[in-house]
Amino acid sequence: AGRKAVLGSSRQRARSKHQLITLFLRAQSAQQRGSTSLARSLLQRCLRLDSADAHAALALAQLEAAAGYPERARELFLSARAASPANLKLAHAHAVFEARCGRPAAARAAFGACEAIAPGAHYTAHALGQLEESLGRTEAARAAYAHCSGSPSRLVTPT
Repeated sequence: AGRKAVLGSSRQRARSKHQLITLFLRAQSAQQRGSTSLARSLLQRCLRLDSADAHAALALAQLEAAAGYPERARELFLSARAASPANLKLAHAHAVFEARCGRPAAARAAFGACEAIAPGAHYTAHALGQLEESLGRTEAARAAYAHCSGSPSRLVTPT
């Protein structure tokens, strides 16, 4: 009886995963055709199936941001990051989103999370450098760019 339960739950998980992938692909197709409301509905169904699905959460947050609903997007990013705190792509997308929305403190915090997830990720340091540069914070931008380039100037050398 125990083996049947395990096999049954394994089959159920596979079925759910297949359904999730199918819905996600349909949502991508709908979005490419310009059907934002259908894409939104399908991505919401994905999240009802698996609230921790980072792909669906990221796609829906980006859809909401592009549709002019930054608060919805922010809520989605925050809940998705809480469900998937080690997802670098999600944290990076959230940081870039906050930077584009003119929220540098929130962007820096999300970039900090990226650094905690994957120390030394060059694209994170580069994006942070771009943020700092856009704000006129030249020294902070240089420090970020030096971090991303692995420049020896950031190393402390003995005198």
